[in-house]
Amino acid sequence: MSTSQRSTAAPRRGGLGPVALAALGAWAMAVPYLGPPIGLTLEVPAGVEFADHVVPGLFVAAASLPFIVLERSGRVEGLLSLTMAGLAFLAGFWMVATHVPLLLEALAGVTGWAPTVWHAHPGAANSLLALWLLVAPTGPRPEMPG
Repeated sequence: MSTSQRSTAAPRRGGLGPVALAALGAWAMAVPYLGPPIGLTLEVPAGVEFADHVVPGLFVAAASLPFIVLERSGRVEGLLSLTMAGLAFLAGFWMVATHVPLLLEALAGVTGWAPTVWHAHPGAANSLLALWLLVAPTGPRPEMPG
């Protein structure tokens, strides 16, 4: 198979995106527990940490696994991959939405910016990558001229 044939048959959605999304889901679960050892602490009850990080991180990771299988089998254009990307986006949005009060506290000077950014960044990263996987075009890539 020639290089031009290979590049035109490759789907745009997928690639390393689902693997990165699974890693971001795992990272989202770990962030609140890795912050204290490096001095980025917040006074947040354990139940809130679980609801704001672990539950949505599990949803992101779980949604990524079928997406990875579909990508490896070359079937990323289907409804299942869109559904998985959509679920991962909703879980990432959940993380963003639950951290708005924390961001407002940082703006008011109640909470420091370093722990706030450390604590809130996984939601934005998960949301952006899942959104890209959700709206990225699929199908053959245009051939490169030349």
